[in-house]
Amino acid sequence: MNLQFAPADETNLAFMGGGGMNQVKGNNSQWQITVNQPGRYWIEAQAFPPAYIASITAGGVDLGSNPLTVMAGSTPPTVEVTLRNDSGTITGEINSQAASGAAVGERPQVWIYAIPLFSTAEQIRSVMPNPDGHFSFYGIAPGSYRVVACDSAQEIDFHTPEGLAAWSGKGQTISVEASSSVSVQLDVLHVEAVQ
Repeated sequence: MNLQFAPADETNLAFMGGGGMNQVKGNNSQWQITVNQPGRYWIEAQAFPPAYIASITAGGVDLGSNPLTVMAGSTPPTVEVTLRNDSGTITGEINSQAASGAAVGERPQVWIYAIPLFSTAEQIRSVMPNPDGHFSFYGIAPGSYRVVACDSAQEIDFHTPEGLAAWSGKGQTISVEASSSVSVQLDVLHVEAVQ
């Protein structure tokens, strides 16, 4: 898996959180992340299928719904991550790939997002459909998702209610069970429909 810090406060945006993960010498199961600037940070995680992040905490705080606070001159509590391998799959098909700005005979690009509707530190998953309009998300954590197809790349803030509210009523809401597969059919949303 990969972990990175994303600033939770505007004052930290210029610093972007810090360096990458490094393995602790002499311990194959421990890693450390360098932080360049004190502040509050969302931890964004990416697990490699079939694994997913089942929980991520630091000092008893759920980092899926709360940012990690890094104080100047102090060492933050250890981040503990639990991985599971009973992930699910989302498969689907685009109903229409009509997108504005595409020339006649040109196949428009489509970005598909699986937006978690639960607290998580995992980054929002995105895929592009195959030429026949089919797509798949593998290694999906069980839970509810809003799956949307857009005619342009989107920056989705899933950490705040305001960020999620922008997508309310868009796409299709589905529930993924452990070790199961869910299928969806989606229409492509135009950029102005989600801004």
